[in-house]
Amino acid sequence: STRKTHPKWKSGNPRREYCTMHSNIIDTPEIIELREITQQHERGVMESTPDVGQFLRFLMRMLKAKNVVEVGSFTGVALMRMAEELPDDGKAFALDVSDEYVNVGKPVLKKAGLLSKIEYKIAPALDSLVKLKEE
Repeated sequence: STRKTHPKWKSGNPRREYCTMHSNIIDTPEIIELREITQQHERGVMESTPDVGQFLRFLMRMLKAKNVVEVGSFTGVALMRMAEELPDDGKAFALDVSDEYVNVGKPVLKKAGLLSKIEYKIAPALDSLVKLKEE
């Protein structure tokens, strides 16, 4: 179970342990695979925790979001959570300065059938946001 194994959750913080043990986080096989790949990355600590992913999914559902912008996508763990919630005609704009990081997650996002919903912008976020506003 992700809630017992995620490295950021091994802090011994009793409040975090209570919250994670009493939450209903359901991971798809692709999320689990991407988490495992990301944890092996030298900067794997930048990964979003499962509770953050669950919260993002909640927000997406509550707002009935059709589009979303993620600044700093890294390998795409949180991006995958949000893309799963988008309608078929929705779009996730993934902004990152490094295609090295996003390329780690692309094969798993493709396997999950989500790449068609994702548009990557590899540049400084401010530049990408200005271009998105102009489009």
